[in-house]
Amino acid sequence: MKSLTLMVCCILVLGFLPMPYGYYTLLRLCVCGYAGYIFYLRYPQEQLSFVNILFLFVALLYNPIIKVGFEREVWVFINFITVLFILFCVFFAGKDKK
Repeated sequence: MKSLTLMVCCILVLGFLPMPYGYYTLLRLCVCGYAGYIFYLRYPQEQLSFVNILFLFVALLYNPIIKVGFEREVWVFINFITVLFILFCVFFAGKDKK
C-alpha cells in the first residue's frame, strides 16, 4: 500500500511542472482512483469519519469525468495540500494499512 501511495504522491509532485494536458488527465484518474480505493478500504472501520470524508472529497475533486476547473497556480497548491494529506494519513496516522 505504501508503494502505491508513494507512486500517487510522485505523480502529484510531477504535476507541479509544466506537462502536456494528457498528463493531468492521467493524474486525475490516478488520484481519483487512489482516493476512492482508500475510502473503500477505510469505510467499514470508520464509516464517515472526517478523514474518510476528505478522501471522498479528494476523489470528487480529481474526478476525470466531471472536471473541476481552476487556474494552474491553484491546482499546484491543491496538489501540494493533497500530497501532504495523503502522506500524513498513510505514514503518520497509519489508518489505511491492509
